[in-house]
Amino acid sequence: MKDGKFRLNMMVRLLLMTVNPLLIMMIVITFVSAGVIRQKIIEEALQSV
Repeated sequence: MKDGKFRLNMMVRLLLMTVNPLLIMMIVITFVSAGVIRQKIIEEALQSV
């Protein structure tokens, strides 16, 4: 019983270790792309004036 619980703990830890960087990367990419899109919208608005 204890061994199974330990193995589950290790799996959860491994999952967190692999998922966390992915989540961080996704958040960073989202912010960067949002910033780029905003910049393009501002440039287009300035050009049309």
